Amino acid sequence: MCGYQGWFNAPGDSAGREWNHYSGRGGKLEDGNIKVDLWPDTKEYPVTYNSPFILPDGNPAKLFSSYDASTVDLHFKWMKQYGIDGVFVQRFVSNLKSTKSLNHNNVVLKNALKASEKYDRAISVMYDLSGMQRGDAAVIINDWKALVDDMKIARRGNHQTYLYHNKKPLVVLWGVGFPGRNYDLKDVQTVIDFLKNDPVYGGCAVMLGVPTFWRDLNSDCLNDPFLHEVIKQADIVLPWTVQRFSPLLHNDMDRYRDLLSAFG
Repeated sequence: MCGYQGWFNAPGDSAGREWNHYSGRGGKLEDGNIKVDLWPDTKEYPVTYNSPFILPDGNPAKLFSSYDASTVDLHFKWMKQYGIDGVFVQRFVSNLKSTKSLNHNNVVLKNALKASEKYDRAISVMYDLSGMQRGDAAVIINDWKALVDDMKIARRGNHQTYLYHNKKPLVVLWGVGFPGRNYDLKDVQTVIDFLKNDPVYGGCAVMLGVPTFWRDLNSDCLNDPFLHEVIKQADIVLPWTVQRFSPLLHNDMDRYRDLLSAFG
């Protein structure tokens, strides 16, 4: 399973978000204000958009938009072609509070659901808690209700490609237990309780994305024993180990091995 942000836009895609996530600080896409590390190869995309940059052959350098159904369809086609089983479609809590961003996220998710059925790929919703504030539990709860009511998420009958765990639809809450966040662990607990126990919209399995050192509440983790009580309510724990280990450091991969053994 991979993460799927689907957050790229281009002027003219009708989303109204301009060069979102291509430009580094918003606004114009220009030299010194580019957010991506690599320029995508766009020759297989059915729909592309001319950027302000020019290729050596004199033609405009093109980019894709995640808002286009053809873009999402191509990505899921590639997943099937290269043996990727499915994706967690990310929904950032901060975006759910913006009408324009919410519309974009809903369009991407609708297209992803359709493509997942077409190419028989698994799909699951991942709420990224970045930008979440205290009291925003209701934002996630109301969004999940809307997805169930409007998109029939995890309730699509014979065309069901939504990911299940122990016969329950899996919902992911990513970013639980990291220090310096503006939300409370009790907000997370409220969302977990809703997803698992609500008589209408509940019955879900929950996966939590947590820091690497969640077990000993050390290093990259919030030093709060209550985190362990919250984690006990979840079905799956997904530690975030990106940039925590390096083969360039002496014995660091042994440290990584020992950590994974401890998870087991």
